[in-house]
Amino acid sequence: MVRDIGLVNVEVDDGTAASVRNTGGAIIGALIGLNDGTVINAFATGNNAIPVTVLSTIAPGGTTYQVAIAGKSGVGGLVGENQGVIANSHASVDIYGQASIGGLVGANQANATFPNAVIINSYAAGAVYGGVISVSGGVVGTDINAGGFVGANNSGVISNSYSTGDVTTLNMSQVGGFAGLNAATTGGLIGKLYNDSSSGSVMVYWTGSQSGEYAGGLVGRNDGLVANG
Repeated sequence: MVRDIGLVNVEVDDGTAASVRNTGGAIIGALIGLNDGTVINAFATGNNAIPVTVLSTIAPGGTTYQVAIAGKSGVGGLVGENQGVIANSHASVDIYGQASIGGLVGANQANATFPNAVIINSYAAGAVYGGVISVSGGVVGTDINAGGFVGANNSGVISNSYSTGDVTTLNMSQVGGFAGLNAATTGGLIGKLYNDSSSGSVMVYWTGSQSGEYAGGLVGRNDGLVANG
């Protein structure tokens, strides 16, 4: 169990070159990379000192974002991936990643081995930036799941939580103000969102002739249950 702890001025970089950042670390969080235990009363604030430049035809010359955590997949402001319980916790950390990225948790992942991925009474206030970077300005592929609170809620439960940070993505699908994806998985487990909300903006950009899919103010794609959201 981790409880009653806070980190301030966090800075976590996956080590790849800032102008490329198409490969590198997976499952990165300010406090914990992978949680399969219990986290109570934890928080993190970020030191936005890592420059990430997204080059695109939308922003000639590139748009540079300053973030506190930069990685590839499974990137969260507090926890990279949660397979346990998080309660009464929050993060004010700006992050960048390419898949399963969220202001508090990158992925909330329940499965047969860890059936109780639960987040309650928590919030995220940091900005979330996601996308596939191209140094030539073209499309180099697409990635999925970006949310102001959680990138992907895969059959977990999130209740009484909220996000306030803006979500901005380039060449990503399944993008939401609170959750990019709320999913059901095999084995009868269903993602559940109860009494959750988001107040940040959602901006989804695509280069070339491609277009985005599954974007929403609360959830980008819902295959589970959303109640009182």
